Amino acid sequence: MKMATSTRAHNLLSSLPEIIFKIMDFLPTQDIETTSLINSTWEREALRHLLRRNSVDVRLHTGTDSTDDLVPLRNLSPVQLSLYIPPPKEDQLEVLFSKIDSFTVLNFTSVTKFSLFIPVDNSLRHVASRFTKIHESFKNLKSLEFQFYLTNPIESFSSGQNWADLFPDSHVTQNLTNLSLDVSRLLPDRETDRWDHMVSLTTRLVSVFRHVESLKLIDTRGGLNHEKDLILPHLKSICLIRTFPIYGEYNPVTQFFDFEAPFAPSFANVRRLEFNILFHDKSNSVDLLQLLAPQLEHVCISGVHNTSPNNRNYAVTYVPIPVLPRLKVFEILREESIDRDYERNFFRPHIYLNFKSGRDAIAPVYGEHFPVLERLRVHVVPSTWKNEIPCPDENLHFEATMLFLYENFLKEGITPSETVKSLDIGFPRGEGMWEIW
Repeated sequence: MKMATSTRAHNLLSSLPEIIFKIMDFLPTQDIETTSLINSTWEREALRHLLRRNSVDVRLHTGTDSTDDLVPLRNLSPVQLSLYIPPPKEDQLEVLFSKIDSFTVLNFTSVTKFSLFIPVDNSLRHVASRFTKIHESFKNLKSLEFQFYLTNPIESFSSGQNWADLFPDSHVTQNLTNLSLDVSRLLPDRETDRWDHMVSLTTRLVSVFRHVESLKLIDTRGGLNHEKDLILPHLKSICLIRTFPIYGEYNPVTQFFDFEAPFAPSFANVRRLEFNILFHDKSNSVDLLQLLAPQLEHVCISGVHNTSPNNRNYAVTYVPIPVLPRLKVFEILREESIDRDYERNFFRPHIYLNFKSGRDAIAPVYGEHFPVLERLRVHVVPSTWKNEIPCPDENLHFEATMLFLYENFLKEGITPSETVKSLDIGFPRGEGMWEIW
């Protein structure tokens, strides 16, 4: 009798959508896809969960298909949405503009993160000006990402009216807290006029959305150093990502921050800094770390590549780590793939950390460097590299992570930290994990 009651209770619990959805919070994507095969209830909740966890890509074609096809998607309440438009021909503009208007009135109230891929060719400026206004219809938007590109790589683009035609002063979403700007597809070769236009574009966007709390900049050049009066009063988090290294000495184009300008108005509230380090990179991200060190509570070094242990003097980068008196979280995010030329069975992260204190110690002295550190996290994340090779076994990645820890945070003779409560290093799964010991 007890067995039958227990079985009924189990069947009841496993069929309640709210319980199923909560269970899926703790499952990786692959396992969620597997559980969708249990029954129709699990399948429906799996779809709902995947729509919340992953971005849905939408492409507005210039064909005759109706935007009514998007109504079922809206009814599924996606949380993340990415929108593209193909390069239209002149006789297709009316259809495209109609679809942009129709998409705007669909009212995706569930969307909190929205990405727009915007062409900035001079010949498509009138299209971009309509396209950039779509995000204003998302009333609950928290995160907004702009990715700019040229449909014709050799075509020029210009700042026009200081970009005010694309991003007027009224172009603000009330609840927006996170802004991401990606100009990596606009990177010029040696055309200096393009550099200037990229600087003015970045400056305009940061100025219009100056109320955000989190700012992510991908391959931006120049910007805040050109606008001494630009103040970001609510900024709490900065992320600077490079997809290619900057060689040579600093100059106003390659620097985003001007260290001679007063920093207090814009950066007084910054508590989190994320940046990546490329081979022989001369960008000023590390300088920003030194500058903000007294106030940072969260530091993340992302995009850490893998290299051969034999390349210690060439394909590695030494990163100076200052004293961080308020730091609570220190993250290192490693790339999943490795270069084709390196040995896939023996590799290491390409950075070494040099911990600087009043005694110029290379090894960390936790009581001085991180007196309130609570969490140390070293994880492997999906690679951003293009044309990547198959990723090495996760057991090998675990070995590389442990090597990094022993070379930087767990060196012999270091006095253990008395404040760290969490060491998150991502153990490998499966039977093979025991082979690492």
